Amino acid sequence: MNDEQAISQSVDAFNNLWDEDRAVLNSINRKIQSHVGVWGIERGGEKNVDGSIEMPWMENDPLILEFIEFMYKRELLPGFYWAKWTEGSELFASKDLTKFDDIDLKTALKLIYMATRKERITDGTLAKAFELGGFPKLVNRLATLGGEPR
Repeated sequence: MNDEQAISQSVDAFNNLWDEDRAVLNSINRKIQSHVGVWGIERGGEKNVDGSIEMPWMENDPLILEFIEFMYKRELLPGFYWAKWTEGSELFASKDLTKFDDIDLKTALKLIYMATRKERITDGTLAKAFELGGFPKLVNRLATLGGEPR
């Protein structure tokens, strides 16, 4: 399957969500939008008795994990070659949070996939994206595109 087919498959899966799934997405979105506090806590980095240092890692807020699990279980994340998608990198790098207000479904799904993949390479990517405010807006846009359950 090529990139365009993978993306198209994810868009179709999103457009065909059951009402129960739309309700779950809207519930997760409401929790994310009303979240107060940090999105991740740095763990590790302490010196062990043998002198070695425990590898530092980020413990993401459970809401992040709930959202990503929702996306993966419903096969909404398109497996595409995200590392060469410069438009996505530029969107994430921009400080203008209004950029998420009007993006289309395809772009929203690609951005979410890109962030989850970056998280595997750079621990804390998702928590930082939530902390900076972009990811909550992206989740909100996705919920808006999904609409209310019919």
